[in-house]
Amino acid sequence: MSRLTAPTRRAARRAPSRVSVRPYRRSDDAGLSAVCLATADEGRDGSALYARPSLPGEVYALPYVRFEPDLCLVVDDGTREGGVSGYVLGTSDTAAFEDWATRAWWPGVRSRHPVADQEPGSADARLAALAASPQPTARAVVEAYPAHLHVDLMPHVQGQGLGRRLLEGFMQHAHGAGAAGVHLGVSTGNERAVGFYERLGFEVLERTERALLMGRLLP
Repeated sequence: MSRLTAPTRRAARRAPSRVSVRPYRRSDDAGLSAVCLATADEGRDGSALYARPSLPGEVYALPYVRFEPDLCLVVDDGTREGGVSGYVLGTSDTAAFEDWATRAWWPGVRSRHPVADQEPGSADARLAALAASPQPTARAVVEAYPAHLHVDLMPHVQGQGLGRRLLEGFMQHAHGAGAAGVHLGVSTGNERAVGFYERLGFEVLERTERALLMGRLLP
């Protein structure tokens, strides 16, 4: 086992971190999709779940940066594809996003990933079905919390305050775009994420056996 001397440890603590938070760039698309897949199993690596590894990103990441790219912030550590090790993305206007996606995004996903081509009961089938029959968010939720977001971090950049920075940055931009509130979905099994959102002021709006819908008024 290697050890650091005391002076070396102090120097290491002073060394600047390579990890940064920056605005999204179009060249980040592959990195966004890679992180989405690597966190697709309730925050854990979902690679083994999907025969079509691009599907999670096509459902939960890429449509948002096509519709409202200015709301996406990226955690860049320079080590993964494109440097992307985490992100926050979403929309300030869920109703407008869903209308756009119905016309301009989901038809392409359906053509690339037909429900009939997926293994019944698989993770691929579940996401293909979402693209085939997207369900609008409840009107009461959209009226009170018009923005919504997705945030994902790779394990090696967690515990550094980056999740809070991402969400605070997103909420600031969404509020500036006119959103009075923001909502998100989280698995009931992801207790760490639920606690994180609660500490940031999110409250449970709806609860099912598998998921929570949480919301927070802005600012």
